[in-house]
Amino acid sequence: CNRISRQLHDGISQDLSLMKLNLHLFHQDHQEIHLQQMQELLERGIVELRRISRKMQPEEIDGVGILHALEMELQYIRKNFQVCCTIDDPEGLLQKARSSNLILYSLLEEMLLNAAIHAKATRIQVVAETLNNQHNFLVRDNGIGFDIQLVTVGNGLNYLKEQANYLGATLNINSTPGKGTCIELVV
Repeated sequence: CNRISRQLHDGISQDLSLMKLNLHLFHQDHQEIHLQQMQELLERGIVELRRISRKMQPEEIDGVGILHALEMELQYIRKNFQVCCTIDDPEGLLQKARSSNLILYSLLEEMLLNAAIHAKATRIQVVAETLNNQHNFLVRDNGIGFDIQLVTVGNGLNYLKEQANYLGATLNINSTPGKGTCIELVV
């Protein structure tokens, strides 16, 4: 419920607030640009609401598997954020992953959305590999990055850490301002 609340607040709520402001500005000066912005915000809100609704039905992910579900998420990111996204999974770890492991999918999805939305990345790469008999799942982006020492842990990072702990995994975050971020999940 907390995650859904955060997604509604960070996504749809912000878009609707901006739309309200644009309506006010439109009323004041009748500029066409405000009407266009409102239409774009409304379209984004509809897409986001459908995405959240889809996430509340985990049986759909069970039916298609983690790899296919991630490919669908990457397609969503490509379309809505104009980001080049790739999956590098030479060993087929994502294909072999139990589709019922929704925590793994949820973690990877959160990393992808953070890269697209907050990091403003233009390229995102998902890598799945085995190192030292452990499964490593990485999400790399070329976004704005951040100084790990200065960041206060927000809802997104808290969520990632909590879910990684629940999965029994280790979460490593490497980021440099202006050089992007790499988040590694070791299972």
